[in-house]
Amino acid sequence: MIETALKDQAPKTYRDLKLRGKLQEFLENHEKAMMESYDQQAIAEREKVLSTRNTNPNPAPELDAALHRVWEETLAAWLELSDPEGSSVATT
Repeated sequence: MIETALKDQAPKTYRDLKLRGKLQEFLENHEKAMMESYDQQAIAEREKVLSTRNTNPNPAPELDAALHRVWEETLAAWLELSDPEGSSVATT
């Protein structure tokens, strides 16, 4: 998923990383950071939905919707990739 986004949206960066043998490292680091971001946001949503201030007797659908929204927002943010402007060399 990340590799496809990189190849489609930042082809110069993709080629540069691949040529330098850094593509796999970039993909692993990007995925790790993306999942850490999701986890932090998901924890906050769980705490909000499952808090004692929430009077909903069945919070499962609300929690499911919140986690789905967080996942979609995470994908939108972390799969938005682009080549550096005016540069053919990617930075890592």
